[in-house]
Amino acid sequence: MKSSQRVKARPQWQAFGEWRHWGLVLISPWLIGFVLFKLVPILSSLVLSLTDFYLLEPGKTQFVGLYNYSLALKDKDTLIVLYRTILLALSIIPVQIAASTFFAAVLSHKD
Repeated sequence: MKSSQRVKARPQWQAFGEWRHWGLVLISPWLIGFVLFKLVPILSSLVLSLTDFYLLEPGKTQFVGLYNYSLALKDKDTLIVLYRTILLALSIIPVQIAASTFFAAVLSHKD
């Protein structure tokens, strides 16, 4: 192999590395938005659900573990709401999928 062929291969590899950096730059707004507006609230609500948190006196916060969840599941109203939510989801989601599939088929059909 000639030395001129080796020199040509190197700029292509560097160009590929530059494209990877551009990919990270272009996806970074989505990543920042995901972390700030999705991941942080989900994790903070999970942490708060495992504590006995009183907003007026945050210094008295105590870790209680799954006690809040066991207390909620013992409540009769919580089980009724959970049952109705599952029933509503099982009835609405198939209708939405069928309707969106129908409209997609109608709109994509060419005469």
